Amino acid sequence: MVETDRSFSFVQIALVVVIIAIIGGVAGFVLGSNMLGSDKPDSIPTQVTFTTESSLYDDRIVHTFAPNHDEHREYHISYQIFEDDNQIRSTNDQIVELSGGDPLIVEIGDREPGATYQIDIEIYDEYDRLVYDATIISSDGG
Repeated sequence: MVETDRSFSFVQIALVVVIIAIIGGVAGFVLGSNMLGSDKPDSIPTQVTFTTESSLYDDRIVHTFAPNHDEHREYHISYQIFEDDNQIRSTNDQIVELSGGDPLIVEIGDREPGATYQIDIEIYDEYDRLVYDATIISSDGG
């Protein structure tokens, strides 16, 4: 009967340990990623609606944009404000947390009597859905 040598060298054992460690690391990463999941829910919530209120005062205009929910959610806001067709202010992709009790307030101060003011606004939710898009023109007609 022929005997076979079943001894392993240090290099062979080290190679097997490294291979097992690599496979374990990849499996751990994959399983860990699946267990941690995403911050976002499995299903996207129903799209919200916004209510708008605009108040025209002698010295300023105040626009209020409120979502129809009470919890704070992240929104991306972009708007341009014009006075008699001249842009006086803008913001692009500003990230804000809003709720019905904590709405977006855009105030136009130093209002000139007789001038026409316009705000073009877009609001996107955290899922990149356009949830509000409007042009609001304010003028006292005088």
